[in-house]
Amino acid sequence: SFSDPNLLTMASETFSIGIDVGGTNTDAVFLQTKDGGMSVRGSVKTATSQDVVTGIRNALSQLLADDQLPKEKVQCVFLGTTKFLNALLECKSLLKVG
Repeated sequence: SFSDPNLLTMASETFSIGIDVGGTNTDAVFLQTKDGGMSVRGSVKTATSQDVVTGIRNALSQLLADDQLPKEKVQCVFLGTTKFLNALLECKSLLKVG
């Protein structure tokens, strides 16, 4: 759920991008909210990169390459990551702090 339920309903039609960085794949979706419903207008799945940022850039580049998507109307971008949670739970790829 969104922290502000009015965020995506203030306009009659809104567009947003959602990104999830997982341990194996980085997924990106282009979402349209209209008349109280949400639909996926586009999606991509790319390999998660070691530095995370490269994977996000690759996913966004591929998603936004679709000329049918109204990129100029995107109002917000959501980012989530399971990569950190996986590293924490598995005690892998974590550097000592302090």
